[in-house]
Amino acid sequence: MDSLFRPRSIAIVGASDRPGSRSAELLDNLRSIGYQGTILAVNPSRTEVAGLPCYPSLLDLPEVPESVAVGVASGRVLDVVRDAATIGSRAVSVVGAGYAESSEAGRQLQESLAALCREHGIALCGPNCLGVWSRLDRIAYWLASGSHLPLSGLGLVIQSGALASSLMDPLERRGIAFDVIATIGNEADLTAADYLLEMAADPRICAIGVVVEAIRNADRFLEAVRTARRRGAPVFVMKLGRSEDGRRAAMAHTASIAGEHRVAEAVLSQHGAIVVDDLDVLIEDLILAGAYPGGLGTNVLYATVSGAGAGLVADIASVSPGALPPLPDDVRSGIAQIMPGVQIANPLDVAMAGDQPGLFAQCMAIAAASADVDAVAIGLNVPFATHPDGTRFYVEQVEALASVRAAGKPAVAFTLTSGDLDPAVIASAARLGIPLLMGVVESIRAIAGVRGQQLERTREPDAGRAGIIPAGQGVTLNEVEAKRILASWGLAAVAEAVARTADEAVAAADRIGYPVVVKALAGDLVHKSDIGAVRLGLGSAAAVRSAVTEIDRAVSAAGGSLDGIVVQASIDDGLELLIGVTRDEVFGHVVVLGWGGVFVEILRQTSIRKAPIDLAEARLMIDDLPGSTILGGVRGRRPADREALALALVGLSRFSVAAGDVLEAIDVNPILVRPVGLGAVMVDATIVTRHADD
Repeated sequence: MDSLFRPRSIAIVGASDRPGSRSAELLDNLRSIGYQGTILAVNPSRTEVAGLPCYPSLLDLPEVPESVAVGVASGRVLDVVRDAATIGSRAVSVVGAGYAESSEAGRQLQESLAALCREHGIALCGPNCLGVWSRLDRIAYWLASGSHLPLSGLGLVIQSGALASSLMDPLERRGIAFDVIATIGNEADLTAADYLLEMAADPRICAIGVVVEAIRNADRFLEAVRTARRRGAPVFVMKLGRSEDGRRAAMAHTASIAGEHRVAEAVLSQHGAIVVDDLDVLIEDLILAGAYPGGLGTNVLYATVSGAGAGLVADIASVSPGALPPLPDDVRSGIAQIMPGVQIANPLDVAMAGDQPGLFAQCMAIAAASADVDAVAIGLNVPFATHPDGTRFYVEQVEALASVRAAGKPAVAFTLTSGDLDPAVIASAARLGIPLLMGVVESIRAIAGVRGQQLERTREPDAGRAGIIPAGQGVTLNEVEAKRILASWGLAAVAEAVARTADEAVAAADRIGYPVVVKALAGDLVHKSDIGAVRLGLGSAAAVRSAVTEIDRAVSAAGGSLDGIVVQASIDDGLELLIGVTRDEVFGHVVVLGWGGVFVEILRQTSIRKAPIDLAEARLMIDDLPGSTILGGVRGRRPADREALALALVGLSRFSVAAGDVLEAIDVNPILVRPVGLGAVMVDATIVTRHADD
């Protein structure tokens, strides 16, 4: 990466001074950004380019270039890279298109190019990209935009060079420029993870945005996120391909395979990334994080000068849990003294500020003095006042935050609508060092993302016990086998027995105690209730005999065959949930928690983490499940045993790590979470193994 970002010399192959050519732009960019190394021009048709001597090939250069920028057609690239390997260059940037994103021939060319670079230890940037750009190290393989602006501490890793302008231009209009950008294209060799890790380890970078269509090297990518977060630099990730259409577009553009978005979002969040799904939100995220890379704290006080504005802020902010903490008592009492008879809450409505000069500043001073207020965010009605009185009013609100900044606390101003920002308001915010955000939805989502940055929770994989499921068979283990294996990892199962005949089933029911559940045992039958192969609440031997006959008929009608009959104790004091493991093509094994029983595929509400997880992570996983408050006890129900559920999730996670590549999926549905002290028990379970050829 040093040879790419900090090369002592660069060769431009295909060098030209023809206006509009990529090579001419590259040469201009290097000079305009102030590149300090040696520039070497290569073009067999020229002896001089823009004042530089020009050489026929890389083999003819007077010195070995550390980095090579390739600006020739794709058909000539392999020859150029072979020459680079021969002379010992360390990095190559291929900016042109016509590779895996275009055709099968292009894919083969890209694979040959990547293999050649790997063989000779050459870092390959691209192809199908615009290279890298750094104001910090004065390197620009492409447009040197915004180089006149102050350093920002912002970095960007982005798949598309063209899409980068959608972020660069709006930020530059607001006086901000990225310090480092990497456009990664097809990632034939270097991936987003490599560029992210480079920026994550750079103390000059305080916040990083990532826009990618796929995550190719998941472990390294997560390592990079953790590296950044350990030193307090937030990473904002926008992963494209959330929809089926989006995934198809991602494949067409860079021959990428986009993974399941819900898994990606959960795993990225688990490891400390802030997941973003909108470019406008990402812009506000970066502005805010650039100003306060350490975060805002958890207790943010919002304030507006409009009751309707306060209601709007409350509606949007309340979507994020904990985003609107109650006002501290000292703030409430202090403001009540200067605004008697007014309802006081968070968001704070200071509608009287228009009639009482200085009132807004008094409210901000009270908030600044409270030990229980971590940050203050004020909402301005519009971004650009059409009258001088309006401008003065907005400037007054921004300057009222001076007391917050003087107290050493983060202060933020944002507009309720989008548009051009008032220069006077910009100047006031800049003087106080206050980020000025735009748009109520974008701004509040950015504040929520940066508000209480969650630091990495470090876990080591459990070595576990391998070899307890058969490798290379590609089979589905029936529920009895599955529960036996999972029980050895600490998951409890409901009392049960396996019978071969109706008489054995009755004997088992007598031992277990009535009422009982009777169901089919068949390895190839997963959704037993769908075909009537489950009978509940059987209270007598006659009912058990009848159920065995009915189940046998139902399985035969469905084209299956019985391996046996399972007789289980009937438990009616538990909540039905699902816990399981699935193998994501990007992140590997992930643990899933959801509402279970027959409604799991209808509700589709889940909480997801990458394995392994520890007990603390399992508890957070339960908290994140939509509707998890039900576990606390509602309508007279006793609180459910959340701790037993958390322990079951940990056991499942450890088993998945120990099983490794042999495991395809686990489905425990339902697991009954009983009242506190009674545990959580598996009722049904399935383990699917991978075939040796998968």
